Amino acid sequence: MKHMRKALGGFSAAVAIYVLAAGCAPDSAPVPEVLDTAVPIASPTVMLAEARRQACGTAAYGGDFRTDLPHPGVAATDGKAHFAPRWEIDTDMAYAIYQLALPNGTEILQLNLDWAIPPETDTGFTTLWIGFANWWLSTWNWQPAYDPAHVVESHAPACIRGGQVTVLVLVTGYTEAELAGLELEVSPGGDWWMYGHDRQHTGLSHYRGPRDPVLKWTYTFTNEVYGSPAIGADGTVYCGSDNGEMVAINPNGTNHWPQFVETVDFIRSSPAIDSQGQVVFGDWNGLVHALSAVDGSPTWAVPFAAGDTIVSSPLAMPDGSIYIGSHDGRLYKLDSAGQPAWDEPFATGDRVLCSPAAGADGTVYFGSDDGCLYALSPDGEELWPAPFATEDFIDSAPAINKYNVIYFGSYDGNVYAVKADGSPAWSQPFATGDWVTASPAIGPDGTIYVGSWDHNLYAINPNGTAKWIAPFTAGGPIEGAAAIDADGIIYLGSHDGKLYALEDQGNMAVKLWQYTTGGPIHQGPVLAATGTLYAGSGDYKLYALVDPDSPYLWRTELIDSMAYSGADVGRWSSLALDAAGHPHVAYYDSTNGDVCYASGPGSWSIETVAAMGDVGGYISLAVDPAGAPHIAFHDYTNGWLRYAWTDGDWHIEHVEYSLSGGGNLAGWYNSMIITAEGQPVIRYIDGETKYMYQGFQRGEVWEGYRLNSTPMDCIACVYNSEDVAYTCGYRPGTDTAWLYYRPNMLNYYEPLGTVGTVTGDVRLGIACLADQRVGATYYAHDDAAGNFLGDLLYSELRGNGVTTMPVATTGDVGRFSAMARGEQGYPQVAYYDATGDALKYSRYNGLAWDIATVALDGGEYCSLAIDADWVPHISYYCRDAGELRYATQITD
Repeated sequence: MKHMRKALGGFSAAVAIYVLAAGCAPDSAPVPEVLDTAVPIASPTVMLAEARRQACGTAAYGGDFRTDLPHPGVAATDGKAHFAPRWEIDTDMAYAIYQLALPNGTEILQLNLDWAIPPETDTGFTTLWIGFANWWLSTWNWQPAYDPAHVVESHAPACIRGGQVTVLVLVTGYTEAELAGLELEVSPGGDWWMYGHDRQHTGLSHYRGPRDPVLKWTYTFTNEVYGSPAIGADGTVYCGSDNGEMVAINPNGTNHWPQFVETVDFIRSSPAIDSQGQVVFGDWNGLVHALSAVDGSPTWAVPFAAGDTIVSSPLAMPDGSIYIGSHDGRLYKLDSAGQPAWDEPFATGDRVLCSPAAGADGTVYFGSDDGCLYALSPDGEELWPAPFATEDFIDSAPAINKYNVIYFGSYDGNVYAVKADGSPAWSQPFATGDWVTASPAIGPDGTIYVGSWDHNLYAINPNGTAKWIAPFTAGGPIEGAAAIDADGIIYLGSHDGKLYALEDQGNMAVKLWQYTTGGPIHQGPVLAATGTLYAGSGDYKLYALVDPDSPYLWRTELIDSMAYSGADVGRWSSLALDAAGHPHVAYYDSTNGDVCYASGPGSWSIETVAAMGDVGGYISLAVDPAGAPHIAFHDYTNGWLRYAWTDGDWHIEHVEYSLSGGGNLAGWYNSMIITAEGQPVIRYIDGETKYMYQGFQRGEVWEGYRLNSTPMDCIACVYNSEDVAYTCGYRPGTDTAWLYYRPNMLNYYEPLGTVGTVTGDVRLGIACLADQRVGATYYAHDDAAGNFLGDLLYSELRGNGVTTMPVATTGDVGRFSAMARGEQGYPQVAYYDATGDALKYSRYNGLAWDIATVALDGGEYCSLAIDADWVPHISYYCRDAGELRYATQITD
């Protein structure tokens, strides 16, 4: 079988485990499609194209177990999947498909399989493979299961679809097996949630790091930053310093906690985010602390006291337990409340400085300054007859590959490889020229990268031989571990104060860039899901580096404010770009009831468009080819729809309210374009009847017609390149969002998804991604049972089919969403995060949604436009300040 390996987008939020056991369906039950036909991954031929062999299969979908390809090779038996591949019946593979829930913001660490009868993979004839579905590329990412009970997701994360991950379990050969269920073990934090990225300390991220970085920000401490940071599910960065400070930093460089937490002494222990949402770390005084990731408050009644200094970084396990070493020569195991989990800590012959690592089966490996590597069971029993001995201290934290081979360095200058049974994996250790305190990092192809105090970074083949003709030489010792991104790019720091990015070209390393800090870099950098590289330095600073075209680097400007105009301004903002890419914004002055217009950027020119009572709700703006603005708005005083245009002076036209059927509430949620002939066209709903209308200008006279006979609470509209309109909206009383298309046909619509009971104005987003491809975003307030969700969902119309997936689900998000077409036809969304009072921006990258925090000062009534260079521009309202602001991505 061909092993397919791809570096894909990943995910990151709080720990959750979901178990799906197959249940039998009646033979007479209809057999629905197992996989959505809108995504061409449905047939076994496509699914198993990499195998090029015969297969039979069944699928577990939702809570049911259904036989889609009836065949003796696979059956549902007592709620279990029974695999019986047979050579003699020309089917030597059997598979079952499972869909498992994956919480938004998490990444898969491991897939655990509960076998009633395990496959006999040691016979040489039977093998077990796991396929993780990548819906958006219509492929499977294959992982061989060397341990039938555990599959470590170390390289190719699955692509989430609709909050689920689709997993294919495939058994080859001729021996039978029976699977009772599966569970996903997911990360409690973001992509880099503890020392070494994960419990195996691979140093391998699922995300792409910067290729040509710029400085995003620095955070200044009052002493050296020695340890490496950890990253939470929301992108918060947790980092300690030699002054005893533990801080939480937002992705934009501001403080996440009300104040930093100060301990008694140095913090050289890198923090870990455990399954309880606690930030756990040790200090120089021998105390282990647990703080709330939300506000930094202590979550244990008192810190745990070890017998001496702690520089070891904690290992956080799924059951909430913590392993950590101390200078007193012991390894401690604590429960989630900070209490000892063993009667006595495990004693070695000298200090334990390194961070312990865990294999897929829960075995804990760690080194000691007595020169030995130990292997312990979760109960604290020593598993090897004798520890694996080297010639000097072991401060290098072990790293474990997917074959359960353990790599580590020693002060004797060697790098060692040890099998899970304690025997050497190499005929001899790999020799460097000086101490090896850095933890090895393991690349996507299994290459081991490790630095030495001889200033060199070495690349070692899995068989223990040198991969590069010569190592890469830095300007100083390499004390900390490297970080590796999803494309295999290597990032490391050195005592010379520089950060390096290297590309492994097979027989040599090529330096892509270097960045100079103001002090030595002791521990290695870490990577966030945003593509940001974080590294601490001896100059008291934490550095954040990012590519200039990253969606996470933004500039904001003030457009209008009651601080100098005396008015609350910025609601109902509508932004459009002219041919030169300059922004134009129309908005509501709610203090005076006026419509205002501003053009920028930089020094914004502000004009009052209409001051005739209370006007200015439901504003839409279009800019014609000459750069002139056109504005449609609702006149609250008269209940009319109005249209404004300028030739140096503003002219206001009354779009006859009788078009709305006499409701006197014309113009709600209006959307306007200027046609190729230069004529304005406005689509809107009547606020009383809730019917949808289209108004257009014939000469100097406004005409119009009703588009549908179905009431709509609110709508969003977009026009394709041929000025054909698509509309999405809420239907009152149905708790459902609907997408209208083929606009000249009455009541021609498709349901997008359940939104629950929506209160207040939330607005929708819609964009044409191609002439026959439309996407829409909408707010899911609650679920069918009435439980609050607050989610932002995205639905896409392709042909006559609708596909839906979540954009953001953490907190109350998704109000005031605005959409636009991005590069390659991918959707881009701006929206308001009500939980964090933040403006968020998300773009789909072909695999997953990249989410950035644009501003932390509001984000309501946001409007989004994309220029010719695919740069996003956003206008938004800051409620607390009563002001209108503008944000754009920094590209230079």
